[in-house]
Amino acid sequence: MKPQFVAWTLLFVSVVPIGAQDAVDLHIEAVGGASALAAIQSMERSGRAKVVTPQGEFPSSYREVYDLVGDRGSTSLNSAFFNVQTGWAEREGWRDHSVEGFSRMEPAALALAKLRSSPSVIASVLRQYGRAALQPLEECVYEGEPCDVVRFVGSPTEVLLSRESHMIVALVIPDFMTYHFRDYQDESGFLLPREVIVQIPSQGLSVTYDYRKTVFDGKLKDRLFKNPRPNKE
Repeated sequence: MKPQFVAWTLLFVSVVPIGAQDAVDLHIEAVGGASALAAIQSMERSGRAKVVTPQGEFPSSYREVYDLVGDRGSTSLNSAFFNVQTGWAEREGWRDHSVEGFSRMEPAALALAKLRSSPSVIASVLRQYGRAALQPLEECVYEGEPCDVVRFVGSPTEVLLSRESHMIVALVIPDFMTYHFRDYQDESGFLLPREVIVQIPSQGLSVTYDYRKTVFDGKLKDRLFKNPRPNKE
């Protein structure tokens, strides 16, 4: 199966004559180290979410559970007005919205969901495709911060790494969605963002995730990863 990524772009300032290997190694070490990342079997994060739409602001609870060994994932966002659940098992993904209904995940959406299944998006790519997926770096300034842009072979995907902290500061899907990663804190030896902000300007939508709890290698319940409507297209 060929890698499938969502397109992210931004304005480049210059191309720098260094390899992606250097910045990626610094990033992996800053997150927690290659050996520790490779040893993770599962990750669960939960907390609060604030959903802002043209119809109003909706405080919510949020939970995401990832089984890195079994290639499975599950997320749930619950408010007083709507609930959204997503999940996948290997190559099959789904989304169940209490208002919009049930749908299968498109390949690009599934690929994006899987990238979030590790403490580092870059670590997820390396786990799935190896270091051969890395391209030479480009340099940019993002919101006033010098960054390295990590790109992948055969894909327009771009991940912005702070040159100062070596942590991911943003993902951008052009003309659609922006992810901001903020307030990195130590969680059981790994640096993870406590706040993630997702913005979709065309829909007037933003979601702010405020993570309060992170558990690694906890006990998983198989029901979290089962398609609730396996016969529905």
